[in-house]
Amino acid sequence: MTDEPQRPSLDKNPDPEPTPGAGSWGPPPAQQQPYAQDYPQTPFPQAGQAQGQQPYGQPYGQQPYGAYGGGPAPYQPSPTPIPAHLLPAPDHPKAMTAMILGAVGLFAGLSFAGVGFLLSPFAWAIGSGALKEIEASEGRVGGASAARAGKIMGIVGTVLLGLGLLALAGIIVAIFATASTSP
Repeated sequence: MTDEPQRPSLDKNPDPEPTPGAGSWGPPPAQQQPYAQDYPQTPFPQAGQAQGQQPYGQPYGQQPYGAYGGGPAPYQPSPTPIPAHLLPAPDHPKAMTAMILGAVGLFAGLSFAGVGFLLSPFAWAIGSGALKEIEASEGRVGGASAARAGKIMGIVGTVLLGLGLLALAGIIVAIFATASTSP
């Protein structure tokens, strides 16, 4: 004889009496346990939470806030209002405008043959005006750093614009000077 193991026949049923409801899918539904009894908590932990650990701040056995369609906890105002002198001052509306004009003026001026430098004088003027108004407000209006940055970028761009215009004027004079001396 050969030493090969015998395989069961596929056409024979090894269990002579089939169990009602049983098959390749497991026991009938009446014998299965519902998931809620097997897993009293969620099967996967939340971010920063270990398996089987209650969410932070929840008593054991209580559902987290907003669980099962309850929505978030209702808004409750602070018991003591924050004093006005501790709140940050709102930024001056022209401070960000000056900074954006200065940045765009420098970037476009260096990128597009100096055309963007035309924005720089406006950034300088708006930044200077916003800084004066911020200093006069005695702390009620903020945004001094943005206004100062816009003013400085405006100054740099305006100087580069002036140098570019001087160079352009020199080139034009040189062209006319060589054109008038030619026979």
